Amino acid sequence: MDYHHRLSVAEAASFCQKLLIGTLDFLEESIRGQTPSAYQMLRQMVDITFVIGEEFASKWNFLPYIEQHITNFGRIDVCNGGRLRESIKVAG
Repeated sequence: MDYHHRLSVAEAASFCQKLLIGTLDFLEESIRGQTPSAYQMLRQMVDITFVIGEEFASKWNFLPYIEQHITNFGRIDVCNGGRLRESIKVAG
C-alpha cells in the first residue's frame, strides 16, 4: 500500500487502528502536511514504527523528528539529503 503523503492525521490514525497488531512493520510518510507536530499527534494515536525523511534535504530537516523521538528510523535518500557526507551526519 502506498499512502505516501496522501492521508490526514485522522485518516492515518484510523487506518492504523483498523489493522490487527503486527499487520504492518512500519508506516512511511503517510501524512500530507509533513510537520513534526502532525507526526507527534499521530504518534499519540497509534503504536506503530514511523519511517520518516525520504524527501528531507539536510540534517536539519531530521533534527526535530530525532530530538522529539517522533521517528523510529530515518529514511535517508543520499541524493536528496545532501549526498553521502550529510547522510552520515544524520545517521550519527
